[in-house]
Amino acid sequence: MYKYTALPLVLLCCLLLYACAQAQPNTPAQEHIKALSQGRATAMQVQTQTGSVLEIYTATQGSTASLYLEGNPTTGFLWHVLSVEPQGIVRCAQEQFSPLPHAAGMVGVGGIAAFSLQAQQEGRAKLTLSYHRPWVPSEQATSIALMLVVDAHLGIHIKPLPALP
Repeated sequence: MYKYTALPLVLLCCLLLYACAQAQPNTPAQEHIKALSQGRATAMQVQTQTGSVLEIYTATQGSTASLYLEGNPTTGFLWHVLSVEPQGIVRCAQEQFSPLPHAAGMVGVGGIAAFSLQAQQEGRAKLTLSYHRPWVPSEQATSIALMLVVDAHLGIHIKPLPALP
């Protein structure tokens, strides 16, 4: 008798779990992987002030753009927006980090830091980002600079700038 009443409850639980899983928004890492697989993300090499080269990814759609950078906050290093100058051309939201897919139980896994850019008006703005541990002020940070060009239709175009001094 109980095995016939338990089956509908098990099916209902499975359906609810499936629905909840489908309702979750994509993480920055999932968006990054999706953009790459759909050919919407563009790889760009940017030179840091120390001479090393980072590969970053951008995906633009109309007046919004996403900037994807690899990072690992478990080491204490985080990406930070140092400046967007002049202000009023592009609004930049602070990073959202999500780990890359990994086996259950793994710790210290790197992932993707995503910044959302929103065009506000036509013009050019310089975006400067830094990768550092905020509590170590004397530490040399890795910095990169990008030129954000907003066209008359509020489309965003991202170009690397020469290495910072």
